[in-house]
Amino acid sequence: MTTLQRMNILFAHDFSKLRSIEAQESRSMRELQYSLQRRTIGQHCYLAEEVLEPDELAQLKQAFQLNILQWQAYKAKGIEGLTNMRE
Repeated sequence: MTTLQRMNILFAHDFSKLRSIEAQESRSMRELQYSLQRRTIGQHCYLAEEVLEPDELAQLKQAFQLNILQWQAYKAKGIEGLTNMRE
């Protein structure tokens, strides 16, 4: 299995979990879980940038229909999560 395939599986799981969180009824838990999942996706964006070649990264973004602004927003959430962990 290639690194790109592994990242595709990881992101598929991440976005599947995000969709299931969106469908939850309990608002307070949904908001917390949603925020945590977005942070996880952001951290995985950084991981993808580290381990994938540029053409593979472009394929990954395309597969999940992520434009540059969405990608950057997820990364910002990932940084926010890491910053909060250090405090």
